[in-house]
Amino acid sequence: MPHIGKTTPFDARPAERRSPTCGFARDSSWRLPMAGSPPHRGSDETGVLASRQAIPEAQHPRVTEPTARSVAARSNAQDVAIVDADATVLDALKVMAERDTGAVAVMSPVGLVGIFTERDHARNALLGNRTAANTPVVDLVPGPPATVAPGDGLGRCLAELAERRATHLAVVDAGRVVGLLAEADLLAARVAHHQRIFHETEMDQKLLFLRGTYSC
Repeated sequence: MPHIGKTTPFDARPAERRSPTCGFARDSSWRLPMAGSPPHRGSDETGVLASRQAIPEAQHPRVTEPTARSVAARSNAQDVAIVDADATVLDALKVMAERDTGAVAVMSPVGLVGIFTERDHARNALLGNRTAANTPVVDLVPGPPATVAPGDGLGRCLAELAERRATHLAVVDAGRVVGLLAEADLLAARVAHHQRIFHETEMDQKLLFLRGTYSC
């Protein structure tokens, strides 16, 4: 008979010798790399990262996915800061300071040329003895801009940012820029979207529990 009050001793064995049910001890992909060791990009892209990206998004029949239009409306991103294609970097920085924004849309008579951000200025403005006053803003715009349609969903917007490795994207409707979304705006919208899904799911479980039909 076990002694009353006796506590079970802590299992001090190494994690590799414990039962697989204790966690991820037998999965080497979860181990942290040694200090100074190069990252294993190939194995990460085809292993843990790929499996995480394959996880389906949380859904609920009463919760619709936010769109680029709705995110822009909630984050006040519909008031787009714009500079002309012949403007200098200094002109763009002045507009960004006046509008308290981290990016501006660079426009030409034919439409959107690109998106100039604070990161573009920090990375490229001082290369080749350039100055903000004499450098055209188009010289620092990193290629074609990331764009989405107003009706594109939140997942499509985040996928576009990841594919372009950008921090901002433009919402374009019939050739007209109707919004400029930052990555932070999209991530905040995703968190709010998941919170609503969890809330609706919890309400469903409470309702089933009250009816006596919910089981763990």
